[in-house]
Amino acid sequence: MAYYYSKYDSTSQDELTEKVDSRYKSNEFTLYAEDEMTLCKSVKLNGGLHYTLFGISGTKYHSIEPRAAINFRLCDKASLKVSYTEMSQFMHQLSATYLNLPTDYWVPSTARITPMKARQYAAGVYTQLPYDIRWSVEGFYKTMDNLIEYDGNSGMLNPMADRWEEEVRTGKGKAYGMETDLRYSNGKTSVDASYTLSWSKRFFPDFHSSWYPDKFDNRHRFSVNISHKFNERIDVYASWNYHSGNRMTIPTQQVDAPVIPGVEKANEGMMIYEMPNNVSLPAYHRLDLGINFRKTTKRGFERIWNISLYNAYCRMNPLYATVQQNPDGTFVGKAHGVFPIIPSFSYTLKF
Repeated sequence: MAYYYSKYDSTSQDELTEKVDSRYKSNEFTLYAEDEMTLCKSVKLNGGLHYTLFGISGTKYHSIEPRAAINFRLCDKASLKVSYTEMSQFMHQLSATYLNLPTDYWVPSTARITPMKARQYAAGVYTQLPYDIRWSVEGFYKTMDNLIEYDGNSGMLNPMADRWEEEVRTGKGKAYGMETDLRYSNGKTSVDASYTLSWSKRFFPDFHSSWYPDKFDNRHRFSVNISHKFNERIDVYASWNYHSGNRMTIPTQQVDAPVIPGVEKANEGMMIYEMPNNVSLPAYHRLDLGINFRKTTKRGFERIWNISLYNAYCRMNPLYATVQQNPDGTFVGKAHGVFPIIPSFSYTLKF
């Protein structure tokens, strides 16, 4: 069974979204209550309840989402926070399986497609260090139900708007890991560095018999943002972002079609897939640089001229990927980049 098969539909993305929207008329009503209580000098409790009524084409969904957080003050400059959150999402994002292209669109929950439910547990330590440095580290575990993905035999880029519900399958997901953040600011210079180590997995029985990596199972994420203000008129900034590559699916082998005497060979064989998202694309990273020139007019308006460089060292990050078969019969994924270094100039007038 081939999990993923791509076919092209001439319907444009905007046309498709418009067709989907025209078939479903929805309304939503939300109530939210929250309160914070001081249990003792060093312990605070924050609790909330989120209620949503979502109606669409004669179907109604009621969602009650509790959330709670307890903050323990360990000392004057350190605290521990533990939280639990439940969330519902009534719009589902559908994306191509392995192409990293802007072809995603949103579809609503229906009588057949139920809302996505998520539960997240988190705990973290937050500290104020010397020299105006703040540091935090947090661990999390999240579960997701009623996720949807394209059927392996349907068109990934533009499924028919009148039968998209028949072209998706339902599954569940989980994500867990840790995040750490380090911040510094002295009024003129600000530095923010963060790192995330995480795992994201999916389980769709129609695709695979066990858990497999999500398309966006980026093991490592790292970012550094720096800004410096020379004076009231000139400031500069730099931003560097890195994450492990997204994942795609490639065949593990090809099985030749059986030879039947007197019958012409119909095809070259069948592709065998070990599991979805079985290989990683190259890592993504880029550096952005910019400078702002500011001037306040006599009327009190602020004029900002910005000169910036997107992808300053011209990293050809993967935008999409293709599958190629080697002479020995094995398969390999090949990533393709499109966007090089991009300079820009902009002018903004703030009233």
